[in-house]
Amino acid sequence: MDQISWTLASHWRYVSEGGATIVFSYIGPPNPSYDGMVLRLRKAIAETPSALDEDDPIIEFQNKCIERLLPQENLPKLRSVRLEREWLERLGELNENRRPEARKGKDHIDLSRKRAVLATDLVGGDWIAVEIKVRFMCASVFLSLIPLAEMGVSAISISPIGEDKDEQDADLSFLHA
Repeated sequence: MDQISWTLASHWRYVSEGGATIVFSYIGPPNPSYDGMVLRLRKAIAETPSALDEDDPIIEFQNKCIERLLPQENLPKLRSVRLEREWLERLGELNENRRPEARKGKDHIDLSRKRAVLATDLVGGDWIAVEIKVRFMCASVFLSLIPLAEMGVSAISISPIGEDKDEQDADLSFLHA
């Protein structure tokens, strides 16, 4: 497993963020391990650390579910990388001014995390990228493959199964070259 601190924090630039994660793109010197990749970090609200040393669930979901439905060459590369607190602190300091004002002070990079996701950068390029946000609470999910032959794309329809679908959240991204 790669140690992300083998790169400099200044080699990563803020791209965007959602409620649970913040994304940085590699802009450092040529490096086959990081070129064309983004770093997806979990966020924490105020000072509520998680101290988790486990892989992001999105990696397991892609490996166990999505790869059964779509060929691996049509999916983004996802891999786990090790984190160090000092490196995360420096990354946050260097990029805080790039974050939207509405996000500053509300949440921040979870400095207690020991792992993050390194993923294919889906911004730009000559492919179609699709992000599916799924709302579900229980682990039961109905998956069905919908071929879109006229576009040369396969998409996934994910239907939540559970009682309270309004307060549930998960996401999935895939691409087709």
